[in-house]
Amino acid sequence: TLKRITAVYLCLLPVFRLLSTMQTANDAPNTPNFFHGPMFLTVSGQLELEAMAGGIGKVYTLSPAFRAEKSTSRRHLAEFHMLEAELAFAERIEDLTSVLEDLYKSVVRIVLEKHDKELAVIHPHCAEDHLKALEASISKPFPHVPYCEAVEILRRSGEAFINVPGADSDLKSDHERYLIKHCAGVPVFVTDFPMASKPFYARANDGDATTAASFDMLAGGVCELAGGTLREERYDVLEQRLEALGKREQFQGYLDLRRLGTTPHGGFGLGFERLISLVTNVPSSRDVTPFPRSWTRTLAARGTAGEESSQASGKSSVQAEDDDDFDIDDDDDHVDDEE
Repeated sequence: TLKRITAVYLCLLPVFRLLSTMQTANDAPNTPNFFHGPMFLTVSGQLELEAMAGGIGKVYTLSPAFRAEKSTSRRHLAEFHMLEAELAFAERIEDLTSVLEDLYKSVVRIVLEKHDKELAVIHPHCAEDHLKALEASISKPFPHVPYCEAVEILRRSGEAFINVPGADSDLKSDHERYLIKHCAGVPVFVTDFPMASKPFYARANDGDATTAASFDMLAGGVCELAGGTLREERYDVLEQRLEALGKREQFQGYLDLRRLGTTPHGGFGLGFERLISLVTNVPSSRDVTPFPRSWTRTLAARGTAGEESSQASGKSSVQAEDDDDFDIDDDDDHVDDEE
């Protein structure tokens, strides 16, 4: 009976959330600020996890996150779920990537061994060749490729990329797909990104202040599945960065975590819907979550905002959807907008 009640609750939860959101939207114009000032939806729980990791050591959360990216990519949602982990005493990128690699392999292995019937339900999306590719993806250690080496691989490939790979530019989706192919379809960790491309809390590599102790995990058709960094634990370095950004007062509490004592630590964020898309071979993240919200879609009961935004930009809905390959993927570590 308890299982049935739980199942019914989980099925109705998206409906309750939708109705609640509609009611809030209707009342918004006449409602004063509940928090006595403007508040914003969270893009990550990382900063809070860092505080908890200082006392517990290893912590994680699987919770909703929100992004304000004007993307029509199949991989992007305005509201999604993110698995975030924070580990105390992490001093090397390998301390993080080893945990993430074990996590990914465990999930894929359990799905293949225990949930073959569920995968059969979504056939032909989960064709036999996809299952073989999943098995192959967990049969080998995941390679680590430094960012500068990845750029050289792309330049020497002879491929006509939409965006020319550069030493100081982000990797785009066509770059990521090629790197996965270059590594024989096995997930790959691209490490040591330029420091200028990372947020204020990222720690620079010892001996090379121009690169960050960071990584992106690229896998399958979703390309970037996860990203992480070692965190800057040195008070004076972090203080200088925040002062340069004019954010010191705003992040005083975050600075206090260092002032009152901390450890070398790091963490990562993994897009849960992307993981589901990867394992099930369902191409769009919108098809693995009920009532998906994106830049062009807010409430299911009110249709989409795509028609208005498409008219304003002079594009049809189909043209807007086809811009997937031109999208700039700024999901590194899933926290960049925190500042």
